[in-house]
Amino acid sequence: REREREREEGQKQQEEQGEKMTREEMKTTGTFTVIFLGLPLIFAAPFVQSSLPASLSRIQCTAISSVYPKIQWPVLKLRGGGPKEEPLLCRLKKGGMQFEVMCLPGMVDKYREGAVSMEEVLVSMEMYKDCKTGDRPSSADIEKAFGHSDTNKCIEEVLSKGEFQLSAAERKKKVDDKTRQIITYICGNFMEGGTNKPIPAARVENGIQSIKGLKIDPFRSTDTQALEIVKKLKEMFPIVKNEIAATISVPIALAGAASGVLHSICTVHKESYTDESMICEVGFLSGDHDRFVAELTKVTKGQFDLKFDDMPAPKTYMELPMRRFAYSFGREADEGKGKKGGKGKKGK
Repeated sequence: REREREREEGQKQQEEQGEKMTREEMKTTGTFTVIFLGLPLIFAAPFVQSSLPASLSRIQCTAISSVYPKIQWPVLKLRGGGPKEEPLLCRLKKGGMQFEVMCLPGMVDKYREGAVSMEEVLVSMEMYKDCKTGDRPSSADIEKAFGHSDTNKCIEEVLSKGEFQLSAAERKKKVDDKTRQIITYICGNFMEGGTNKPIPAARVENGIQSIKGLKIDPFRSTDTQALEIVKKLKEMFPIVKNEIAATISVPIALAGAASGVLHSICTVHKESYTDESMICEVGFLSGDHDRFVAELTKVTKGQFDLKFDDMPAPKTYMELPMRRFAYSFGREADEGKGKKGGKGKKGK
């Protein structure tokens, strides 16, 4: 048995050595073949090309014009190099999926304003699930999310309704604009506690700048962010609401529609009902006055009575179209009687 094992091991070693030598021989043969066949071709190529006619040695190709000639392609750059800004993404979540398109910086706002066409905004007429990986949605995905398979209409919807990235300059401008809106809202709707004097805009601006960790979101509503900031400003100086107290009476038939407006804009302190009308004692910020009256006029068609407690009605209230019409109508009726009588006397 030991002899048999020795024989088997010897045979295996001989087979392995034979295979190893065969592989080495093949490598050596292949290398020499490449060298001997490739070198002559490399040296002979220039002579062959020079001996050919010009028509064969150089093939003429007509340039294909760009489908979107208005796009300035040099504006784009590869990620991580060059002074130019890279394309930005516009995303829309719909049907449980995310759709993205690549846009040129600063063009989405212009497109939504109607200043540029869709071709001038997009880097390419392609829609993606993920632009970084190049994953495109299938026709079934588009049909499921949008209800149709028209890619152009889908891209238009993404550009019109989607959230888009901002360049550094665009974001700074939008944040500055939103900050000014917040300062205006606070100065118009709040006043200094104790003195009831208007708050200077510079004081509010300095207070906002001193709040640590505050980030103004250019896409959130001005009212929401202003009320959050006011809570932090109260820690620096006394500040109270510039609230208008008023009593409003609405016909009972319109009470349901009017109640929604009252509770959404005002603070309802007291609410009572009679057989003919609903009477509410409310308070609202002075900056919400015009919006409140406009919304109430819309749902009641002007059928309401608004009385301000211990103060005259703001001038803007009398300047609203519905109130101005009622005021001018009554005045013209009185003046018309006098003019008619006058003409009668002159005629006589």
